[in-house]
Amino acid sequence: MRLLLFLLLLSAPLYAEDASVYLQRACGPSHVSYDAHQVKNIPAPSPLDPQMARVYFIQDVGSSDPLGVGRKLITRVGMDGHWSGAVVNESWFSVDVAGGEHHACISSQDHLLSPVTELIHFNAEPGKTYYFRIRNFMWQTRRYELQPADSDQANLMIGKFAYSASTAKP
Repeated sequence: MRLLLFLLLLSAPLYAEDASVYLQRACGPSHVSYDAHQVKNIPAPSPLDPQMARVYFIQDVGSSDPLGVGRKLITRVGMDGHWSGAVVNESWFSVDVAGGEHHACISSQDHLLSPVTELIHFNAEPGKTYYFRIRNFMWQTRRYELQPADSDQANLMIGKFAYSASTAKP
């Protein structure tokens, strides 16, 4: 029994390292942060390359933050170990990816508290479009949800929300 307990304690660091492997596979470097703003009128998206898939990330804040009027809720979005951009408040952006397995990540950009992160993986088929809904409950419970979204609901939100233009800070 003591041997089993000893082996479990000895292996604990191995399990802790596994979490960082998953974060590295999906997110980008932790020190990267973004400037992001909403753009109301954007041109129609370019036609999709038949060898690529288009992935939309749509952030839905849900209800107003009564304590943070005017506050920017910026969420970083990463794929396959690199940050792709950020969404701010209720907004969206898209990225084109090659077919195959992909690992996506969202992470809060809050400089006061430790980041909250969600991961998801999916298989993209060339020529197809994928929608992921980011439900932001940070002001209520400090949590996110990152889930596939129905195309009808996603297109409704894309039509209603602004486009998110973001640039990585130096």
